[in-house]
Amino acid sequence: SYEYRIRKAEPDSLKITVVQSGILDLADTLKIRTNTPLKSFDMEAISLLDKDSVSIPYNLAQNNKHELQVLFDVFPSENYQLQLLPGAITDFFDVTNDTLKVTLKTKSRVDYGNLSLRLGNVPTFPIFIDLLDEKEEIKRSIYVTEPEGLYRFSYLKPNKYYLRVRIDRNANGKWDTGHYLKKQKPEAVYHFESQLDVRANWELQEQFILK
Repeated sequence: SYEYRIRKAEPDSLKITVVQSGILDLADTLKIRTNTPLKSFDMEAISLLDKDSVSIPYNLAQNNKHELQVLFDVFPSENYQLQLLPGAITDFFDVTNDTLKVTLKTKSRVDYGNLSLRLGNVPTFPIFIDLLDEKEEIKRSIYVTEPEGLYRFSYLKPNKYYLRVRIDRNANGKWDTGHYLKKQKPEAVYHFESQLDVRANWELQEQFILK
């Protein structure tokens, strides 16, 4: 005869990671990630201090089951310290965190470049305006529901970028790839012909006529 033993699986230990390492970009959002699903958080056990050890007001937003966003006004040339005391975060298995301290700093405004963009011949709105790096990964994207005169990307890291516009024809908040069996074509995509060279302390102005 065979003997079967069923062992109850032990829950994973809770591991917390602050996404930003050392540098918090001025246009970025401070994020806390967990390896196990989030259950709850206690803001009284979380503090955010500036370089003078003055407490900074903030809000927490749960982005998904594994991520919290720390929302606050980010200023240039500043140092911040984020501290999580035990019990700040509780996961799905009722496991809580140990003490965690992370120090972050921000760069000066002159370390970044900006892009001002005008669009022409847009067939319909809403649209996504995407900035992609040389690996064609989206580095910044904005969702536009109605025409505006000027679209601006602020505090961009100096780099080479590509620009594209994706049409959200059915206005469902995402770009649809199409469906062969339903004979639905992918929603239109337009690529800017030139590569953009964003430089530090520089305002780049471009016009993109969709065709």
